[in-house]
Amino acid sequence: MNAEDAAGGDDEERLPGEPAALDTLADVSGLANGVPSVASVEVRCPADAEPPERVSSILVAVGGGPHAGATVDLARALAAETDAWIELFHVATDDADGEALLDDATARLSGFERVDRWLVDEGTPASAIVEQSAYYDAVVIGSSTRGRVERFVLGSTTATVVENAACPVLVVSGDGATPL
Repeated sequence: MNAEDAAGGDDEERLPGEPAALDTLADVSGLANGVPSVASVEVRCPADAEPPERVSSILVAVGGGPHAGATVDLARALAAETDAWIELFHVATDDADGEALLDDATARLSGFERVDRWLVDEGTPASAIVEQSAYYDAVVIGSSTRGRVERFVLGSTTATVVENAACPVLVVSGDGATPL
């Protein structure tokens, strides 16, 4: 998806507090430049996904990897820019660890009020994120931490989400290790 396709050719200025149009996703790398913990972000729009006209809800895949902090930081910046809600989402077999990760992600948002959290204890992270993606305008997920051979053999949560999500996916890489 290029910037013109994403923006939809709409050059109208928005009023303060009005949600930003999709051009925010097209310009997300500019937004990411203002987030110190983020090294890079890619906007991936699956072929059969319909880009939203407005970003009002963001599903944030919260994991324990090295990009987790940057993922939450970018989601906050995007939500602040678009006046969107953030849903912190974690799939875990150990509820205590999942709650701790969600606590850390919530703390990292310090003072951001438009946030909910959701701990799921069944299914794989990839399938749960893909299933829920239909209910959100964007998914924010950390970049894969597996090497090429490992991804080929074992698969990748990030790759599966990018390929199957029902909405645009923002893949975030942290500037160095930025765990929660």
